[in-house]
Amino acid sequence: MRFAVSEREEPGATVIRVDGELDVLTAPELAARLAAVTRRHRGDVVVDLRGAVFIDSVGLHVLLSAYRRLARASRRLSVVCAEGAVRRVFERARLIETLGIAASGEGAQAAPDPPDRHASA
Repeated sequence: MRFAVSEREEPGATVIRVDGELDVLTAPELAARLAAVTRRHRGDVVVDLRGAVFIDSVGLHVLLSAYRRLARASRRLSVVCAEGAVRRVFERARLIETLGIAASGEGAQAAPDPPDRHASA
């Protein structure tokens, strides 16, 4: 299966599109792209997985690591993921809310802010 990662700039966010299988062999490429975008840009990051056909635990780990890194910088990571096998992995892992998963890019832009680590309860 082919794998491709591309990126584009939108107002306030960088969108990274993933096509193909996101697994132990391809996740390092996404991790490197997310790290580069996090360093180069100050806005939020949207990962568009509508072209992904598979994701494993390594792919989930890459996304969670990026989410934490961005949250520490008061930035957001959102994920766009249509109904199907990839979304079911997020549902079973109970990551729909955490990663701000939306079915469309517009929903991802409006995802909730990361929790404030310094807020008092």
